[in-house]
Amino acid sequence: MVKVCTHPTLILAFLMSLTACGDIKGAIEFSNARDDFIARRAALDDRFNTAYLGVPDTGESTYTGEASLAVGTKSNGIVLIGDASITVDFETNAVTGLLDNFSGFDTNEDFSEYAGVLVLQDGVLGAVNPNDVQGQIVGVLTGDGNVIGVDAFWDGHLKGTPIYGILGDTTAADSTFELNGTVVTGVIVTAVD
Repeated sequence: MVKVCTHPTLILAFLMSLTACGDIKGAIEFSNARDDFIARRAALDDRFNTAYLGVPDTGESTYTGEASLAVGTKSNGIVLIGDASITVDFETNAVTGLLDNFSGFDTNEDFSEYAGVLVLQDGVLGAVNPNDVQGQIVGVLTGDGNVIGVDAFWDGHLKGTPIYGILGDTTAADSTFELNGTVVTGVIVTAVD
């Protein structure tokens, strides 16, 4: 099975190109969510990774924000923005999360809401370095006659000292995205604080 991934900057380029959409209400909602995602992602990206000694060894924190998902190509693809919630248990080093409430546009600029939940499972804090997080994002989203299947390896970093949030994305080598049963290019970026 072919496994490929789109670089996160391509999501931003695709997100920015969706401005003249036929569904006015959908366009406004998507534009607001897109702007929130871009601002949160930039704020997290501007921060250094959390200092190793700044990672607690007790307690639990939940970080919320957005997740962007892009599958396919600019000529035949879908870009969605949804809610993201990621919880880190610093005592057990477990990382869990949910990504849901997705909506967005296909390349024909048709707006749709997507049902379904993507789950961050088998998440681990400190797999390589104390400030690293990783896990597997799995699930199915459906909307506008489309079915998006996700089985993607996700990794990222705690950002800021003290911890401000988490920035992560899926990696190409260990990720599979399907659009209507066909393996396609895809990526998920999460920005939570």
